[in-house]
Formats: sequence, C-alpha cells, structure tokens
Amino acid sequence: MLFSSFFGIVGLIISCPVTSVVYTLTRRFVFTNLRKKKIPREKYEVVPEEPKPKLRKPVKGYAMIGKITGKIKKNRLEKENSAAQKPVKTRSKKK
Repeated sequence: MLFSSFFGIVGLIISCPVTSVVYTLTRRFVFTNLRKKKIPREKYEVVPEEPKPKLRKPVKGYAMIGKITGKIKKNRLEKENSAAQKPVKTRSKKK
C-alpha cells in the first residue's frame, strides 16, 4: 500500500517484485547467521505434519434404513416363497 499511495498504479506493479527481493534478502541473511552460529536445522526449519485421515462415524439413521430395507426385502421374499408353495384355489363353475 505504501507504493500505491506514492506512485499509483505503477507503484502497485513495482511493489510486488520489490517486496519479493526484500523478503529473499532478509531470509538469506537470517539463515546464513543461523548457520554461522551452528544452530541445528531442526530448531528453525518448519516441516508440515502429514494430515491425519478423517474417520467417518456411522450415522444412526443410515444404519436404521439398512435394517428396515433388509426387513422389507426379507418379508417380500417370504411372501413370494409362501405364495409359490400354497395351492392356487380356483372357482368351480356351476352348470
């Protein structure tokens, strides 16, 4: 914002590379001083942790739906099997 207030749109375009150069020089300066002091890398180097896998908990509603549909299918099969086993009654025609 400092460059844009002084130089307008040109300042916005210039500020990105200038900020990048300042950041790089500062980082180099800090890391070279840490190496000169012989500070181990593990103390200042940031290593991102691996994300833990998210475990999904079973939802009670879905379990109930599975039980209900299982019962419905079981009842339907039982009805079909019992219908196949029963003799079919036919009406006798009166003459």
